[in-house]
Amino acid sequence: MVTESDEDPDFVDSENDIDEDDDLAYEQNVTDKIQIEVEDRVSERAEDVDNEVDELQYPTSEELLSDYESDEEVGYRFPEFNAETEMQNPNFIVGQKFRSIEEFRQAVRNYGAVNRYNVKFKTNDENRV
Repeated sequence: MVTESDEDPDFVDSENDIDEDDDLAYEQNVTDKIQIEVEDRVSERAEDVDNEVDELQYPTSEELLSDYESDEEVGYRFPEFNAETEMQNPNFIVGQKFRSIEEFRQAVRNYGAVNRYNVKFKTNDENRV
């Protein structure tokens, strides 16, 4: 394919020239402030979500493992999973207790089967079940 610029060494493509009028047209038609305001709103929402998460108080592992409550302290009460009634269609709640790892794994497998998720477990170590 042969273009005009290949044929004529003096050819100037005026449609793609950059001149001062382009800068003026950009300043008149493009508003950078709108983009900045949108970014500020997004960052404000992200900060709000971060603050909400930071305000949540979780019990320490010692508090979870201890069964005794003193008069001064209010103990945390987490719902326990009832395998007899909930195993067919399990619903999970943050902090929910299970009797064993095997019961938890079976409940997750059943949840996956009911809701059509393919669930795979990695090898158990200190941080995983």
